[in-house]
Formats: sequence, structure tokens, C-alpha cells
Amino acid sequence: MSLSRELKKLERITKKLSEIDPLIHTESSESEDNKNIDNEKMIIRHELSPRDTLTGLSIRYNVTENSIMKANSMINRNLKMLFVKHLIIPLNEKAFKWIKSKEFKQKQKQYEFVKQTKTSHLEAKVYLDLNQQDLDLAVKQWKSDKKWIKNNDQEKTFNQEIEELVQQSENSEEVKVQPKQEKFFSSNLRQRNVNTESSYEDLIELKKFDEN
Repeated sequence: MSLSRELKKLERITKKLSEIDPLIHTESSESEDNKNIDNEKMIIRHELSPRDTLTGLSIRYNVTENSIMKANSMINRNLKMLFVKHLIIPLNEKAFKWIKSKEFKQKQKQYEFVKQTKTSHLEAKVYLDLNQQDLDLAVKQWKSDKKWIKNNDQEKTFNQEIEELVQQSENSEEVKVQPKQEKFFSSNLRQRNVNTESSYEDLIELKKFDEN
């Protein structure tokens, strides 16, 4: 194949990648030697993320590492050394069937969930399953759960601090409130609209009364 034909072919591929947003792109092969092998060359444009590895992409798209390196003229396996935002993934017939499958589409949503939330793939699968594979709803529920857990943990910590002071009061006549505890209590009492001028001893007595 002549150099001019190679350049024209590369130009067409580049144009398609820049103008077409869908996941899968196709490029007709002009090589006489390849006519009986592949009538159509299928490629996919993958947006790189900091977590991507060559091995991971190979497994994800069911293609060999060498084919990815060759398609992108890579001389180094480290993707962090690349100064590009996208990689071209060449697809064979088996890989093409894989990315058209329902399972692959679910995997894609899991990758996107992990990318947005910085969680595990297992957690991504759970949230997507709970929301009928709706990515937006899954992320929304995750944010809601995270907020609830954060507030609940704060409430739990506050109660634990009270319990410690109650135990301390049972073992000593004088309750000693540490500076860190005092700051913590003041903040939490204000959130509960409690008069922060009240003594911590009164708060402990109230706690004991509630338990009895």
C-alpha cells in the first residue's frame, strides 16, 4: 500500500473520530490483501482516565494489548506517558459482538459510576441493579446514602462522647471535659438548639434520667 493511500486512510479515520460521537466507528479497508479477511475495520474511541491500564483495556474490550499498541503507535506500555485524551481500540468480530452485548453496556455504566463516585465496581453494580441500570438514578441514590451515613455517623459519635462522660461521672465525682470534647459538644448542641451555657453535668444527668 502506498504512503499516500495510508495518509488518506489515516485522515479519514481522524475525521470520523473528531466528528462522530457514537461509541463505535467503522472504516472501510482499501487493502487488496485484506479484502478476504476483513471487509470492514471496526474501531472504538476510548476516553482515557487516570485509572486505565493497557491490560485493563485489553480485558475490557476483549482485544490484545499488542493490537491496541499498534493501533496507537505506542512504544511504551505506560498509558500515563501518553499525551492524548483518547485511544483507538481496534475491534475484531468477536470483540464487536462483545461490545454490542447487554453485559458490556452494563459494564460501561459501572465504569462510569466508579469514575463519578470513586467507589468499587462491586458497589457500582449494586447501585445500578437497584435502579434498573439507570446511571443517573444510581449516582443520585449513592449521594443520598453517603449524606445519610455522614450525618448518622456524626450523631453516633456525639452519643458515644456522651456515654464516655456518663461512665466517667460514675467513676469520679468531678466530670472533666477535654477541650476537644467541649468544642465538639458545643457544635452539636447548637445544631440541636440546646443552650450551650448549660453545664455538661446537667447534660449527663439528663442522659441518666432518660435511661432510667
